[in-house]
Amino acid sequence: MKKMIKNFIILLCFQINCQANLQNYCTAADSKDYNALLNLIDSIHKTNLIQLGEILIFNSGLDQEQIKYLNNLKKVKVYKTEKTSSHMAFSIKQALEIVPYVLWISPDITVLKPLDALFKYIQSNTYFLTTIGDEYTNIGYKHTLEVSPNLMHKFDLQDSSRRWILSCELINSNLMGFSKDIYNDLVLQFYEHSKETTYEQSLITVLAYIQGRKVLRQSHNPQLPIYLDINGEQVAFYLSSSLVFK
Repeated sequence: MKKMIKNFIILLCFQINCQANLQNYCTAADSKDYNALLNLIDSIHKTNLIQLGEILIFNSGLDQEQIKYLNNLKKVKVYKTEKTSSHMAFSIKQALEIVPYVLWISPDITVLKPLDALFKYIQSNTYFLTTIGDEYTNIGYKHTLEVSPNLMHKFDLQDSSRRWILSCELINSNLMGFSKDIYNDLVLQFYEHSKETTYEQSLITVLAYIQGRKVLRQSHNPQLPIYLDINGEQVAFYLSSSLVFK
């Protein structure tokens, strides 16, 4: 009996550990995104189906036939969204109430290689944020923050201590990773403030810089890697050869 209990505990621990190491993706999509979404799912299945936990799709306008088809795909599930909220922020918040960590990925991305290093980084560092790889010119970055007057006031972005944020490089909102450890501090703030703006990319950028989050710098040269600090080891990760952004 003791041996059976011991074996059961070992098996249970193994199963829990396996679940913790599974890779979870989330995205939001409507009918216009459907073909791109199918391509994304197929690319994830082809690159790392074994390690895949779940692809959580938050419905922002899919029809019933599309939902039925998606729910029949391996390790894919469609979830409802709040009609009045930001689909991105809501999806990330809701996903973290279901899985321990998640990679938010836009539906028009194609995954070319296993993203093991990226998921290890999210687990090790609790979140993954990178810039868009904008080229810096003599007048600043080509793409600038778009912040509503309401949020400009709420975050005191005209104050001398925070004005620098307005000239910072945008965060790549097509690909972001979060774990439950960052849920209260960043994800909930992103969700709550998203109700007041349509500029989700600018919002997550402002929140990250205000909170002093580590934002990895992506070069405008796609051949150069970003470096992921995974348990003290610097791992080169090439976005351009791992993912295709359309």
